[in-house]
Formats: sequence, C-alpha cells, structure tokens
Amino acid sequence: MMKRLMGAWRFRVSTADGMAGAKNSKVSAYADTHGGGHQAYRADIDGLRTVAVLSVLVFHAFPSLLPGGFVGVDIFFVISGFLISGIIFREVQAGTFTFADFYSRRVRRIFPALMLVLVCSAAAGWFVLLAEEYATLGKHVVAGVVFVSNILLWRESGYFDVTSELKPLLHLWSLGVEEQFYLFWPVIVLCAARWKMRVIRMAIGLAVLSFVCNIALMQLKPVATFFLLPTRFWELMAGGILAWYLPSARVRDFLSNSLMRFNGKSISNADIAALLGLSLLLVAIFGLDADVEFPGWYALLPVVGAVCLILAGPSALINRCILAAPLMVAIGLISYPLYLWHWPIMAFLRNADRDLTPTSGIVAIALSFLMAILTFVLLEKPLRQLRGTARRNATLVLLIVSLLVIGGGTLLVVKKGFPGHIDGAVVQRSAVFDLKSSPQAACQQRYRFDGDLCRSRHIDTNPDAVIIGDSHADHTYLALSEAMDQSGKTLLLLGNNGCPPLPGVRFQKLECQKYTDAAFEIAARSPAKTVVLAGRGPIYMLGKAFGEVEKAKDKQYGAILVSNPRLSHQEAYMASLESAFQLLTHASKHIVFVLDNPELGFHTRDCIDTRPMHFFNASGVKSSDCSIPRTIFDQRNELYRQRVMELAKRYPNVQLVDAAEPFCDESACRGILNGTLMYRDETHLTPAGSELVSEKIMAILKSS
Repeated sequence: MMKRLMGAWRFRVSTADGMAGAKNSKVSAYADTHGGGHQAYRADIDGLRTVAVLSVLVFHAFPSLLPGGFVGVDIFFVISGFLISGIIFREVQAGTFTFADFYSRRVRRIFPALMLVLVCSAAAGWFVLLAEEYATLGKHVVAGVVFVSNILLWRESGYFDVTSELKPLLHLWSLGVEEQFYLFWPVIVLCAARWKMRVIRMAIGLAVLSFVCNIALMQLKPVATFFLLPTRFWELMAGGILAWYLPSARVRDFLSNSLMRFNGKSISNADIAALLGLSLLLVAIFGLDADVEFPGWYALLPVVGAVCLILAGPSALINRCILAAPLMVAIGLISYPLYLWHWPIMAFLRNADRDLTPTSGIVAIALSFLMAILTFVLLEKPLRQLRGTARRNATLVLLIVSLLVIGGGTLLVVKKGFPGHIDGAVVQRSAVFDLKSSPQAACQQRYRFDGDLCRSRHIDTNPDAVIIGDSHADHTYLALSEAMDQSGKTLLLLGNNGCPPLPGVRFQKLECQKYTDAAFEIAARSPAKTVVLAGRGPIYMLGKAFGEVEKAKDKQYGAILVSNPRLSHQEAYMASLESAFQLLTHASKHIVFVLDNPELGFHTRDCIDTRPMHFFNASGVKSSDCSIPRTIFDQRNELYRQRVMELAKRYPNVQLVDAAEPFCDESACRGILNGTLMYRDETHLTPAGSELVSEKIMAILKSS
C-alpha cells in the first residue's frame, strides 16, 4: 500500500529534462562543474549550528548577555538553504529527484521531535494556561504541524496581541519559513531544468528581489517583513547559491590560494573568509539588540557571516579548531530538538512565574539540553537508522501522528480551551483581563462605518454624544455609555483600535485616515451636541512606546500628517488636533478632550495572581506595588499635556478632562486603588477604572 501511495506521487526528472542532460543545456552547468555523489559530512557546519542555537538560547534566557542572539535563526536559515539546496541540485542533476523521496525525508527529519514537542506543550498547557490561552495554544499547535506558524503570528500581531514571550510555540515561525521555502524551491529548480534555464541566475534574481522587498517593507510592514517568507527568502537562498558555487574547481582554487601574508606567512583565502565570517557573527550577536529594525540591512551581518564560514570549508583554521571541536559538534547534532524544546519550557515558566529569574533561566536551559539529548538518542537517531520498508512505514506513521495532533489542537480550539479545567477562583481573578469588544453590525450598517469600534446601546436612537478615538475611547465608552443610559441619553462610539482621533493622520495602519475621517464626518453631521475625543496621545505625539508589553509590537509610532508627511510627530499631532477642533467647532459641537490616563509600562497581570500554578515564584506576583513614580508620568506626558492645554484655551467650546487625576497623587500613579484593579493591561482601563474617568466626563455633560 505504501509503495503504491509513494509511486503515484513520484515525479522523476529524466536526463532529457535538462539538468543532467546534454552539455549544450543551459542548466547543465551544475553537472559540468559540480560532479556527482554525496556531499562529504562537514563537522564544522554542526559547529556553526551550535553557534546559532546557543545564541538563541542565551538571548531568550538572558538577553543582556547576548543582545543580538536572535540572529541565530538567520544562521540556521543559511545552513538549511545550503544543505538542502545541495541535495536538490545533486539529485536533479543525477535525474533521481522525486517529490515523494524529498518530502518523505523532510517528514522523517522534522516530524519526530516536532510532534513530541507539540504534544508535550499541549499537555503542559493544561496545567499552566488559562482557558483562552489554552485555546490559542491549540490554534498554534495546528499551525505548527502544517508549517504556517509564521503566517498565524503575523495575523495575530494586532493591537491587543499577547506579548510574544508568553506564547509557547512562538519559535515555530522560523520552521514555517523554512518548510514553505522547501515547498517552492524544488519546484523552481525542476521548472528551470525542464525549461532549460540557468538555475543560478533564477536563484540570484529571486534572492535580490526578496532582499529588496525586505528593505522596502521594513518601514511599512515591519511585522510582515519579520515573519513572512517573501522577505526571508533571500537568507535561505544565500545558502542555496553557495551550495551551487562551492563545489566548483574555481572556488576551491581561490580558497586554497593566498592574497595576504602575516608575519611572513601566507594566509589562505579560506582562513580570511572564516575570520571575516566569525567577525560578522560576533558583531551581530554582541552588537545588535531587540530594538534594531530587523531583518532589514542588519540581517546581512549574520547571513554574510554564515556564508563566509561555510565558504571557508572544513580546512580553515577557525572551522577546524573551533567549529569542528568535539563539544561544538555534539551540541550541533542536537541543535534541532534543542531549539524546539527551549522556547516552550521558557514560555511556560514565564506564564507561571511572570518572568524568568536567573535561577529559572539556568534551569530552563539545563532542562532544554536534557530533553534535546533524550529526543535525539531515543527518537531521532533510531528513526534515522531505519531502512527500506521500515523507513517508509515510519513516514506513514509520522503522517498519521501529525493528523492526530492536528485533531487534538482543533479540539482545544473548538472546546475553547476547556474552561472547566481551571479553578474557579483563578478564573474569576483573571476575568477582568479578558474584556474584548467587537463592532455592532447594526451600528456599522446604519452609519456605513467599517472601523472596528462602532457601538451604541440604542442603535435606533440618534446619539446625544459621540466619542471618537482608539482603544482608549473604547475603554472610556464602557462606563460612560452606562452612565449616559441611566440619564436617558445615548452615546455613540466611532473609531478604530490603534488609530488616533485625528483627521488626516496616518499611524501604523494605513487605513487609520479612512476610519478617523469618516468618524469625524459622521459626528459633524449628527444631531449630537457633544463630541468626546479620547486616545493615546503621548504615543502619537512623541512617536515612542513605553513599557515592556510594547516591545512585542510594531516599532512604528507617531502621528504622520498625510498632507504634510515631513512634519515631526509632535507638529503633525498638533496640526491635526487643531483641524479636529476647527471642524467640530464649525459644526457647532461642544468638544470634550480627554487627556490620556497614565501608561504603567507593565502588564497588570503582574500585580495579582491569576495563574493556575507556579514553579519558582510562589506568590505568582511580579509587582505587588502596581504603580509608577509620578515623576516618570510627568516626564513622558509634560509636553503632550502642555501643548494640548495651550491649544484648548483658544477654543471656548473645548473642555478638558484629566484622566490621570483619579489614578495619580503627588508620589505615584497607581494601577490598583483600594484593592480594586483599575487597569486590564499596561494602559487600558478596567470597568472600574473607566467609571472614574466617565464620572468626570458626565460632570461636564450635565453642566453643559
């Protein structure tokens, strides 16, 4: 049965197809210059894998030690592109390449450790994660099996996305990029062979195109640029291009020759390449940090560095003495399971204990090594030794297991994370963090507004007031709409998460201008007497984020005036705010502008125990104080508040509400008041916090 399945899927490239055909074929250049046979094992490449995986591990556990350790993933991309492309080239040249054999090998190489990690992660999630988090994990399990984790993470990178360090399967994005590459790359090589094209020209062209896209989209779509294959393709292709050229006699002769002398001795070009490669990697690992725009231009450091080290060959001094050292090779052999295990272990520790301490970081690394060794010895190595029918059967079993894992992940999603498995007290404490809003279809239909903030308690009634803004307008709406309802009044919310309440402005999302301009137009022509403007002003004016959670989000901040994009964020914000005041004043509206509430800079989950279990932090609390010094708030908000106040003085119909007053005294701004949580994350208010702000707005509305 297995033979029939595999045979039906075979697609062989005969010698007539070109790659290994007549010497007048344009693609026979590889066959002419590279010879046949298998590529000799290179211990130094396993050593380079060690550099990559240890960089990633240390960066994730102790980021201050190796601030650029994340480039280890880019090193892996180059290694993978080099090794797998070499296999494809040799087999296509020999006329022995089949998709069935190629993908069967990928299944046997990738699936054993991956399926084990996915199953163990799902099991651990039962004890560590809340129901909603557990359901999300199920979605990530499915994405991990079908290698679309990078696409899922890109789609999830919205305004209220969970900070990345808490996602147990975040690291599978890189595996998604690699396997997507191997869906397309063999097809491209085979098509080039069939159409008698030069593979290398196509490879170089695609690599250049991918790199240009990476640079061009870095500013516009930083998250997509980081996660998606089109802007990462060039990194794997760098290894593929190297695999094409490295076996040629010209390259070997160049590497063995010498262009430099030191202390009277010749230094081979191979040694120069290795030294250059190692230097570039060290600059990247120690010189970059998480704040740089990556990949972008900076990705050239690890990519070129890895290319140089592989190019140098096994005889280069650095490769021979350092990378091929027994310990380096040993770690390199378990680098794949080590990479798979380390992140779930660290993420579950962070979820349970709020953070990694030096102790838990060391434990996480040690446990990662233990699990990687066991996985390699007990699972991967025995499977690699299978031959013939046993090997084919193993492939089929792994595919069946993958379907079962997909089914298990889907079940977690369908059952919404099995809410009953969590203690009721924990669920109650965490409920305040799970507040989510969605637009009313009836609201969007009535006002022909497709922003994601469109709500009213009485959609068939004309509003007495309209509130325009971003997610801060949304959390203000929570209590204000209820208070107005009790007074017999109706409030309409219009806006979009992550979009400032400023007409003619672009911010992060290019559609912000469309949504906000439409909201102002609706408000201006509505019978509502009052328009409330609420938004995260400091971030729009200063162009700078604040706090730990923001590190996981896009780093593109600050208002940009579409009509004059050269203006600074500050001037763009003020020019647009004045336009808003003028537009609403012309429409005879009373304007209430909400000076933004304080940003805490940390997630308030850190302030109370909401976890089902703990490991090293028995209290489950990271910060019992749950406050920031008043001086920090003043420093961040002084310019914003001063300029808005000055502008408001020029408009008699504008009144200001200070949303900081309820939470700040002379010494601090607090996320908990009288034992009640005021914030549901680092910046958004709970219903209790919203009530304090809405009371101030209602006082103005009643007096106007």
